[in-house]
Amino acid sequence: MRENFLKKDLIKRWKIARIVILTVLCLVFFLLISFDFSILSNFAMLILSFIVSMLYYNYYLVDEEMHVSSIILRPDYLLFFLVYVLVESYYGAFSLIFSIFSKDYTPGVIRIKTRMRSSLGRMILANAISLVPGTLSLWTEKHYIYVHWFNIKTRNSIGAGKIIKHRLEKVLKRVFE
Repeated sequence: MRENFLKKDLIKRWKIARIVILTVLCLVFFLLISFDFSILSNFAMLILSFIVSMLYYNYYLVDEEMHVSSIILRPDYLLFFLVYVLVESYYGAFSLIFSIFSKDYTPGVIRIKTRMRSSLGRMILANAISLVPGTLSLWTEKHYIYVHWFNIKTRNSIGAGKIIKHRLEKVLKRVFE
């Protein structure tokens, strides 16, 4: 019985968190677009943002993301992840240029498995893979990401996963889990 109460409490807190986050995002979006800082327009937008978030909170951060760690991100690891993606992008760009000039490349599509539990984390991982030159995430399917790889170094899915996403996933897992 106590477990059922805790689950209902968690669902209620998750609903409130989604409404608050969506209201704040709508308000910030309005302020960035309008640059109108008058009290009356901000109050009207706050009410409108709240109404919109009450109507659409079910579509923002689905229920499978209900564990608390997906709400509270680790900003230190997130900053490290962004810097790491930038460094990997430069490394990938130079590697791609070298492969093109040496005419030594084998393009293809490979399926890699991810250990990310969060669908938001899997989506960010797929986008980070696409940011690295020479790789492009084509689609995701449950815990798999299909990647077009400009220069396939191995056809083995596990080996390709280690080369493409291992370090990105390791850092991103610390942000979301």
